[in-house]
Amino acid sequence: MKGSDRGSPLRSAAQEAIPMDERPQPLHLDRVALYELVWSQPISKLAPKFGLSDVGLGKVCKRLKVPRPGVGYWTKLQHGKAPKRPPLPAAAPGHPTEVTIGPRIHREAEAPEVSPPEVKVPVTLRRPHSLVQQAADLLRKGGVDEYGRLWAPRDESLEIHVSRALLPRALRIMNSLVMALESRGHTVRIGKPANGYGRTGTLAVINSEELRFSLREHLDRVGHEPTPKEIAEKAKHSWASWRSYDYRLSGRLKLEIDSYESGFRKSWSDGKKTPLEEKLGPFIVGLEVLAAHERVQRLEREEEHRRWEEERHRAEEEAEKRRLEEERVKELRQLVSDWREAQEIRAFLRVVLDRSPEDEKVGEWVRWGLEVADRLDPIRSRSGGAMHEAAEAIVVPYVRPQEI
Repeated sequence: MKGSDRGSPLRSAAQEAIPMDERPQPLHLDRVALYELVWSQPISKLAPKFGLSDVGLGKVCKRLKVPRPGVGYWTKLQHGKAPKRPPLPAAAPGHPTEVTIGPRIHREAEAPEVSPPEVKVPVTLRRPHSLVQQAADLLRKGGVDEYGRLWAPRDESLEIHVSRALLPRALRIMNSLVMALESRGHTVRIGKPANGYGRTGTLAVINSEELRFSLREHLDRVGHEPTPKEIAEKAKHSWASWRSYDYRLSGRLKLEIDSYESGFRKSWSDGKKTPLEEKLGPFIVGLEVLAAHERVQRLEREEEHRRWEEERHRAEEEAEKRRLEEERVKELRQLVSDWREAQEIRAFLRVVLDRSPEDEKVGEWVRWGLEVADRLDPIRSRSGGAMHEAAEAIVVPYVRPQEI
């Protein structure tokens, strides 16, 4: 194995890491250790040991320029027909040679302890925030969805989806939440995320990161009781059927963060003993923790994109250098070809002239031929000077026009 990776103490650590317990463990690896791991067992089985997907571990290999088994490798190996694995190439200057891989779960446990703020919800809503007042106006005159929850356009109103009976309480909770977020230096707005991804909705803007959240009335799933019409339809047509469940308003409220990140708490609801009003502080901390994580993820993506752009730019520069070199070689070969042709013309004309030295027509034709050869000759026609003088010694002697 070539390169500075040989003999790294991290290699033994990687080999010892293969028999792990079931909880994913982070591990610090160098390129050699990672190379040995990915060729020891399928990535689909190896990746979960680090809390990663096979795609995620594949990206780590790509970043460190570590070759991986191709499609069908492990099946062929089982039948004793596995192709020879490619060697680990030496690390390129400036490229990473080590990595720490580990799970993305239990993020909240890894986050620093943060005391949730105390958020009080008044019994009566007075002087509501402008966003809350706007939502109240739209919801009171809006329609309802199929479950009986009030509805208002997401691009105009805070996302509050509750029955009319729970609207006053929901407005008080949302008002206290918006006020508390702003008191901590955050903002709340309605619209589409600035990055262009995700749906339009209610966004908490925390340290430039935007998280969509909503306040909803929870729905209870209950067994469906067939209606007389459904029973009659079933009696008439044996293939007829009805749904198994119905969803009914529960009277319980739920705050929810809309995020694809796993390992984070993203919903807080009314409990049997603790109402949602007493959970607004933890909900705000949940938003802040998730926003901090998404900021790190965004910066990592931006850094990865920057590195990709640098690699792309470097590859384009190398391709341009190769193209220019190929053009120079092509031009050189053409010059040599022209020079050879000019030499052959001169040699031919010399033979012609030697056979008819006194013939004026032949002499004139030879003069014209020599001019053609001079135009073809890159040394005489395109350069001159020192290059011309240096070439004189190797040019086949021929009769100049003035000599005829």
